[in-house]
Amino acid sequence: MKNIYAYFFSLLILGLNTYAQEQEVQKGIRLGIDLSKYGFFLAEKTYFGNEITVDYNWKGKNFLVLDVGQISGSITTGNYSMKAGGIYSRIGLDHNFLPHPSDVLSIGTRLGFSRYQYNATDIVFPDPFWGEYTSEIETQKLGALWIEAVFGVKTEMFRNVYLGWSVSAKVLILRPKSDYFPDYKIPGYGSTKGSVSPGFGFYVFYKIPFRQLVTNTN
Repeated sequence: MKNIYAYFFSLLILGLNTYAQEQEVQKGIRLGIDLSKYGFFLAEKTYFGNEITVDYNWKGKNFLVLDVGQISGSITTGNYSMKAGGIYSRIGLDHNFLPHPSDVLSIGTRLGFSRYQYNATDIVFPDPFWGEYTSEIETQKLGALWIEAVFGVKTEMFRNVYLGWSVSAKVLILRPKSDYFPDYKIPGYGSTKGSVSPGFGFYVFYKIPFRQLVTNTN
C-alpha cells in the first residue's frame, strides 16, 4: 500500500513539475505590427500610419501591453488644404480568459496619449466687398489623453507566430482646443465626431520566449 501511495505521489509531483515548466515556457515578449493601418491607407489614401505592439505575460493570465505608433496625412477641400500628423502611445493591461496560455481571448484597458500637429494652406476667405483672398495657418502643436476598453483575440498559427485582432471603444479625457480648425482625427484615437471613437486592429505577432521546455531523455 505504501508503494502505491508513493507511486501516485510521484506522479503528482511529476505532473506539477511538468505544468510549471510548460507555464515557464509561455513567458516571453510578444512583438506585433498592426496590418490594418496599411489597409486603411489603401482605402482612404489620405492618412498613413504604423503601429507596433508589445505584450508581456506579467502574472498568471495578465498581460502588460504597450502600443506605439505614428500617423500622418492630408486633407484637401475646395476651401483649404491641411496637413496633420503625430505620434501616440498606449499602455494597459489585458486579462486572458482562456485556460490554454498559447491562445488569448482577452478584455483590457488602455491609457492613451498623443502629440500631434497640423498646418493649413490655401485657405479661401470669401468677402463680398473685396472678393476672395487666401491665407495660411502656421504649425499648431496639440496633445490629447484618452482611455479605452479593448476586446482581443490572439491565436498561435505556427510556433511562436500569432495572428490576432482587437476592437476598442475610446473616450477622450483631455483635448486642447484649436483656435482654427477642429481636430478631425487624433493619432491613436481616431475620429472626434462622436463622444466615443471605435477602433479596430489586425495583428501579426512573434513571441520571443524567455525559457524553453527541456525534455528529459533518461
